[in-house]
Amino acid sequence: MILTNHRTKMRSRKIVHEKTLKRIDWKIVKRIITLLYTEGGKKRTELAMKSNVSYHKCILYLKWMETLELIIKKHDDKGHEKISLTERGMRLYKKEMD
Repeated sequence: MILTNHRTKMRSRKIVHEKTLKRIDWKIVKRIITLLYTEGGKKRTELAMKSNVSYHKCILYLKWMETLELIIKKHDDKGHEKISLTERGMRLYKKEMD
């Protein structure tokens, strides 16, 4: 009886595996930052397409860049989430990629 209850509890738990970047491809970072600098705020899907990265990989890079405070997420007047560079992201572009 105790074993059955234990198995039931184990089945009801969700195990979430969050993907993370294993290594940083600086060419991808450069493409994303350059796009945001030259064209301004973009939606995630548009960023992925224009930077030639899969949507899921782009999301991982954006999460990483957000933790480094290189980007910020804002909502436009229509409620769409737009990604923009922070001051720190702009300084990085000017220093390393200009």
